[in-house]
Amino acid sequence: MGQPIPILATPAPMRTTVFCVLTFWRDRHKLAFGKLTQFSALEPALKAGARAAVRNAGVVVLSISGSPEFGVWDPPRLYAVHGDVPELSREGGYLWV
Repeated sequence: MGQPIPILATPAPMRTTVFCVLTFWRDRHKLAFGKLTQFSALEPALKAGARAAVRNAGVVVLSISGSPEFGVWDPPRLYAVHGDVPELSREGGYLWV
């Protein structure tokens, strides 16, 4: 008999969470998307969101988790809302714009 062939386990897809601060500004009295800034942790995102709220019409702090390798993402999770933002559904803590 020959040598046994090792069976390698397929690695699980890598999951990651990205924390985001999304700003909104007013254009002719309508809300418009502003800048999206990404963070690797929640605390810096919350602090940046509070700072951005001073100079923007609205700010949303959210996270999104998933596998960038496969392009599969969970629904965004909402953490903070400052000022005026488009109508959001906050069912279960998730953000739906």
